[in-house]
Formats: sequence, C-alpha cells, structure tokens
Amino acid sequence: MAWPPFIPPNTRSDSTPQAGNHPGDHNDTSNALTEIVAQVQTLLNIMRRVTAGTATVTIPATQGVGTLAVTFPAGLFTAPPRLVAGAVAGSNVWLGGVGSNTPTVSGGSIIAFRNDGANVAVASSVTVHWIAVQP
Repeated sequence: MAWPPFIPPNTRSDSTPQAGNHPGDHNDTSNALTEIVAQVQTLLNIMRRVTAGTATVTIPATQGVGTLAVTFPAGLFTAPPRLVAGAVAGSNVWLGGVGSNTPTVSGGSIIAFRNDGANVAVASSVTVHWIAVQP
C-alpha cells in the first residue's frame, strides 16, 4: 500500500429524497482517517531519527581508557542526537564506565574505562551496544 493511503473526501452529500446518514458517515470516516494518518506520520518521522549498533572498544593497559568512533547514516539526523552506550556483561573485570562524547549529526565517540577493582588498568576490550536518537 502506498503511504499515505488514499483518504476519500469529506464532502459527500446525498440529494435523493430519502437522504440519510450515509454521506455523513463517509465524511466522519474521512475526518478520522485524516487524523490517524497525521498521527502515524508524526510517529514515523520520529522513529526514522534513530540508529543503533554493537561495537567493540579496545582498552589499552597503559591508559585504561578506550575510545571508538561511530558513524551515523548520512542525512539521518538534522540536529545532534543523544548517543548512549552500555557494556555487555560477561567478565569479572570491573567496568568503570561507558559513555559518549558530544556527537554530531554524522557521528560520535564511545568511551570505555576498565580496571581490576584495585584501580589497576587492565588491557582488554568490551562489547557495547549503542543507540543514537534525535530528540
């Protein structure tokens, strides 16, 4: 089905001697469909401004901090999105934090920090899930 779907006009009339509610029902249906299509289009516009991914951030032992650049699809965002990242569990190495630098419409950076719980940097990598959403 094409989007948006065809909506019949809300200008139906009945000039027959036994004029009833039938044209009015068509007009009410047309008005309701117009409102529903407008609301769905608003939701589609919002949903289209989202992207997500999974990435691996390498964390060197010398610094204990790893950074990974992520690129967003061209033209997706019209303003800088919010970029949020979270680590995938599965290691006994303490994850100090996962975050992101200020993203632009074309991409951002994910930052991860790890240590062994005694503030000793540990070389490792961490898998992160990230999502970018334009408010």
